[in-house]
Amino acid sequence: TDVRGYSGGGIALFTLATGTPASLGLVLGGRLADVVGRRRLIAICTPISTACLVAGFITEGMAMWAAALFGGFTAAMAYPAYAVYRTELFPTGNRGFANGLVTTTALLSGSVGILAVGYLRDRGESFGTLIAMTAVGQLIAAWLAYRHYPETAHLELEQLNPQDPAIAD
Repeated sequence: TDVRGYSGGGIALFTLATGTPASLGLVLGGRLADVVGRRRLIAICTPISTACLVAGFITEGMAMWAAALFGGFTAAMAYPAYAVYRTELFPTGNRGFANGLVTTTALLSGSVGILAVGYLRDRGESFGTLIAMTAVGQLIAAWLAYRHYPETAHLELEQLNPQDPAIAD
């Protein structure tokens, strides 16, 4: 309301209109992750979504709406590719600890980001500049996933984690 001058209803409309179609991105991304590969999908969708979401903070009017819509859609496309790595990279015995570590890291880094953005915003920095600065983290995550994660599409969990005991039928 302070930056864009939207009412509560306007904010709700913006959120619904730009966020709801992202659910289709989840479905499409899940399928594409299996077809074209998780790493490739991450490498393509994350930089595009990051650029669009940053653009949403530095533009206004229809450009802001379009950037938020396309950014949310492409971010949702990348999500299934990222999410499967939580189970696919770790053997069953380590999965709980690994998931806890990933979740803790995400919460802590998000909290630090919110505090840093709030602190710098109070000192006059623009939202566009601050969001662009925090977006670097997304680009680093995409690069790490593309460069260092194994491609797990078209592989069974038993192939990825052969140390897991086989369950007898």
